[in-house]
Amino acid sequence: MPNEPYSDHYKKYDKLSKQIGIERLKRIMPATPEEIKQAFQEDEYLNNVSLGRWDRAAASVSIFVRYLNLSLSERVCILKHVARYYYIIN
Repeated sequence: MPNEPYSDHYKKYDKLSKQIGIERLKRIMPATPEEIKQAFQEDEYLNNVSLGRWDRAAASVSIFVRYLNLSLSERVCILKHVARYYYIIN
């Protein structure tokens, strides 16, 4: 699995996703759990879900975290983190 739980990348996005709220983020995923699971089986980085879909979902993250001043790519990373570790696995 990418970015194992002890990597800096994992720690950063796990902390941010918990700050925002895992359940809140799960509600704005750009695909169903089944679609994410299938995509994950083909590409562990979920790059096979179109970037446009991730970007549109990431725009919603801004509503929750304006004070964090996160870039679009950071917001996409947060969503992909939740997709991999909470949306399809838990």
